Amino acid sequence: MKKSLSRFLNESNILEDHRFIQIHQSYIINLEKIKKVQNNRMTMECGETVYISRKYYATFRKRYYNNF
Repeated sequence: MKKSLSRFLNESNILEDHRFIQIHQSYIINLEKIKKVQNNRMTMECGETVYISRKYYATFRKRYYNNF
């Protein structure tokens, strides 16, 4: 698929699924696949480290810590 992330988000309803959240201009993640969270970064089950941007950090914290 070749689309911008913002276009994809406008055309889909993926963020209505509470497992998914946008954490960066370029990233949408599945909250169920997070292995570890430290400050503004997280390690995913696959071992990849992903950074949470300041813009999305408050929303992430609220959703992650209230649901998991």
